[in-house]
Amino acid sequence: MNYLLKGIFIGIMFGIPVGVVGVLTLQRTLTKGFWAGVISGLGSSFADVVYASLSVFGITLVSDFLLQYQQIICILGCMMIVCIGIGIMKKDNQSLSFNTRISMTSSFLSSFMMTLTNPATILSYMVIFSTLGVSGNAHVIHKVLLVIGIFVGTSFWWIALSAFVKWSGKLLSYSLYKRINTFFGILIIVLGVTIAGYSLS
Repeated sequence: MNYLLKGIFIGIMFGIPVGVVGVLTLQRTLTKGFWAGVISGLGSSFADVVYASLSVFGITLVSDFLLQYQQIICILGCMMIVCIGIGIMKKDNQSLSFNTRISMTSSFLSSFMMTLTNPATILSYMVIFSTLGVSGNAHVIHKVLLVIGIFVGTSFWWIALSAFVKWSGKLLSYSLYKRINTFFGILIIVLGVTIAGYSLS
């Protein structure tokens, strides 16, 4: 059970920093609804599970490949991020309807791929596992509990964030929604360009 609690702690800790997926989750919750935000966050959670599993189970062949080509993978991910940001800004010029449905599959996959195209994440998990005393020689059940905990922790964060944003969004006017949509689009583009610049430096 200790490994499960450690996993939940790690999951929440990784979820709290507001990165690209966080911004996208906020934007989708405000404009498309609670479940669009949650599904976007869960896409990131599943990608975290992939990297956490590679780290804790010591699958070095895959992790070495990801780290070797992390620049190329990251640049492709950043291009996708910028395209999403541009798409959000273009929607601002159209009729913004809060009831407009967004494909849940699209929401999930876009967030999943954005997180997955940051191979350096695997290094972060390796460092935090080492810091918290997670041994590579731990029993397989403990490793599975750790990964499950990470998924539970990140999922809890995305659900809580989407619920809060959905509640606070009721206080916003239609015109303010449109401005926020534009702001999120610009912010996502800036984050994508910044990440790309950092990966090339």
